[in-house]
Amino acid sequence: HQQQLNDRGLQVEHFHRVEAAKIQTSIVQDRSLLKQAFTEVFENAIAHAPEHSVIKILSEHNVLKSSITVADQGPGEPFAHTAERPLTTTGDSIGIGLYLADQISHILGGELLITNSKGVGSNVKLTFINNYVR
Repeated sequence: HQQQLNDRGLQVEHFHRVEAAKIQTSIVQDRSLLKQAFTEVFENAIAHAPEHSVIKILSEHNVLKSSITVADQGPGEPFAHTAERPLTTTGDSIGIGLYLADQISHILGGELLITNSKGVGSNVKLTFINNYVR
């Protein structure tokens, strides 16, 4: 994605939080699916971030769960994604990427949560229960 970032003047900041010393970061057993879900979320941020802005990535780990949040400074999606209103490809103005990431997160035993503020940007958070806790 480096060329896309360069072409649009986007910068990426990554922050990493670990709440327990010597924690293992084995999130899911199928890393290829995790990579696909993250790629869909990251590509969505690149597509919606204004030129010359910052995409922030926050990875967090504790004993029970791990998460990756991607935040852009785009227009904010005009839909809500909650447990009561799950992400779908009908009725919401989204592409297939976030829907695919949501479906993958459920396959891996996790969840995808989207929060947004119109004109401020969107946060897309992938959360997974750590394998060694199950």
